[in-house]
Amino acid sequence: MEDHTYIAVTKYYNEAAFRHNKNVLRRLKVGDLIENPRGSFSHWAVYMGNGLVVHLVVYEKDGVFGKVLPQHVYTLSGQTFKKSFACLHSIRRVFMLDCSKIYINNAKDTHWSPLDPEQIVENATSMIGTVDYNLVWYNCEHFAKWCRYGRGQSDQTDNALSSMKMCVA
Repeated sequence: MEDHTYIAVTKYYNEAAFRHNKNVLRRLKVGDLIENPRGSFSHWAVYMGNGLVVHLVVYEKDGVFGKVLPQHVYTLSGQTFKKSFACLHSIRRVFMLDCSKIYINNAKDTHWSPLDPEQIVENATSMIGTVDYNLVWYNCEHFAKWCRYGRGQSDQTDNALSSMKMCVA
């Protein structure tokens, strides 16, 4: 019953998602990237061990029920703004209060060499505090991949930009 402690703080509960996430939690290793699909986009974090993650949180709303609002985009020119925090939080707080599924996503390991777990943790913890943010050029996926690989890339942003190019062409 101890594992179900977060049920009391939410009206949402999904037994299948709970079992899935419990299995993911057992398999997580320090430095793994966690992806949480949320409809048209995913939230990303870096697993630090001991049930903790580092992730980007926008000022308006934290990672659990965060929304992508028009003011998060700012500009497509590459300008970034200090409008987010890199935070150390409990994995349950970030991903499990809304009972959605999480996934270990180290898919880039097949193309990029991951850094040592100690370096990944160092990268993530060195960024805790206010950081630059831009939905297109530096979002939570860029941050997580930078921590793990030493370079940031957002496949979801790249895919969206490619789709927009096709619509314009």
